[in-house]
Amino acid sequence: MPYENVAIVDVTETAKSRGDVERGDEYRSLEQYHETVVKDLLESAGLDMGDVDGWGTSIPYAPTDQSYPIRLLETLGLSVGWVTTTSDGGVSASSLLAQSAMAVESGMAEVVVCSIADLPRDPYRSAGEDGDSTWDPDPRGSRKQYLRPYGSQGPNEGLAHVARRHMHEYGTTADQLGEIPVVQRYHATRNPLAVFDEPLTKADWQESPMISDPHRLYDCVMRVNGAFGFLLTTRTRAEDLTDHPVFIDGAGFRYNRDDSPRPDVTTSGMKSAGQSAFEQAGIERSDVDFLQL
Repeated sequence: MPYENVAIVDVTETAKSRGDVERGDEYRSLEQYHETVVKDLLESAGLDMGDVDGWGTSIPYAPTDQSYPIRLLETLGLSVGWVTTTSDGGVSASSLLAQSAMAVESGMAEVVVCSIADLPRDPYRSAGEDGDSTWDPDPRGSRKQYLRPYGSQGPNEGLAHVARRHMHEYGTTADQLGEIPVVQRYHATRNPLAVFDEPLTKADWQESPMISDPHRLYDCVMRVNGAFGFLLTTRTRAEDLTDHPVFIDGAGFRYNRDDSPRPDVTTSGMKSAGQSAFEQAGIERSDVDFLQL
């Protein structure tokens, strides 16, 4: 295993917000979210700012410039010898975890804090006709040239094509797909920091508006403002900081799978990425009893 001398000491997350100040939702800046995460991790581990010699973060969806991570580091009051950033979207947490683990394993850093925050909801931006106040991204590359001109307006519609093809190839039913948001909502009701705390039934899902067939309203991601993070260190030091260190057995990644031409749209990069993780960890699928996609 490539991460024999690395352990996760603690993880943390903030409460989520829709950013609608007129409705009473809390609005916090990116810097405030990062500050909360870093302070919580250090206090939980019993460490000071001076103990941290590595830091990782992701480029947010909210508009920032290329020097933002370094300026943010200064704002937080951290002085470190190793920094990494990612712009991997939803996989940023996993990417930062692997990079930080490699830094600790190689001796580049001993204590690494990773904080990730974003503000997809901006109450101070003029709302459009639909009342949405999300940031307006600047699409580039294949999405701008080959998807948006033909009306494909984001992941909900793009994945609807994938789902329809999967239903055609394998007989997957819409009812089976509806189990996913119902189960996800169940777990959300058990998280006091989640935005939605009311259970979702299959009937609720079936009665919700169709967004992009076969995806209904509750199949779609709800954009929220928030942050989370984690702290890694060496195995020996972790055992002094916590009674429950978590060790990393393996990691795998596969990029450039959403837009690039591929013969089978029903197979995502998770297949090859998962296989790499299994091989690193030296385990089989039958050894796994918890899965989060």
